[in-house]
Amino acid sequence: TRHSCDTPSTLPQPTLCSSHTPAIPSMSIASLLAVATIAYTSSDLESGSDLYVSTPHGLRLKKCVHAIPENARVHEHADGLMVHLLESGSAYLISHDKECEAEAEGMARQRRETNQWQDDTGFHHEGLLNFTAIYTAPEEYPPDEGQLLYYFIGLENSHGPLTIVQPVVRYDKTGHHPDGWSMAPWNCCPKGQSLHGKTVP
Repeated sequence: TRHSCDTPSTLPQPTLCSSHTPAIPSMSIASLLAVATIAYTSSDLESGSDLYVSTPHGLRLKKCVHAIPENARVHEHADGLMVHLLESGSAYLISHDKECEAEAEGMARQRRETNQWQDDTGFHHEGLLNFTAIYTAPEEYPPDEGQLLYYFIGLENSHGPLTIVQPVVRYDKTGHHPDGWSMAPWNCCPKGQSLHGKTVP
């Protein structure tokens, strides 16, 4: 199964990524384009299932993970993140949360120090405006070992608080997500929040 995604790095608006991509804030000029793999086991997820949820960025407090509706724009705001719904003209605020922000900063720091990605590669580029990703997922299913795998090509800023835009392919055998292969757009972590769009089976 092939999925294609065009993701601009500079426009604070949604774009299509195998159906839907959450809106992304503007990014600094120098960016890193990376390919990475993250793996979890069922025991990893069960240990904090009451408070945490798995994301491509790591286990996060549930209150720090938000589904962004289709046809929405997200802007950073002094009090958090403002989500503008384009069809209705209404908006709502994801309030600033110091615990979420501290968690996101700690995750970014730990990844820089220990590189928790299972595998990754990337390059730096000045003034990257967009990138296109084509994923080819196997028709067969890997052996069921109770695993959760994330594969993604991501675009992240190289200065300031971390923002990484990721069209993510997920393979789940933990029972916490749709079984097998699926795909969803993610953005981590403006104002310390993890944002995601609609899951595409």
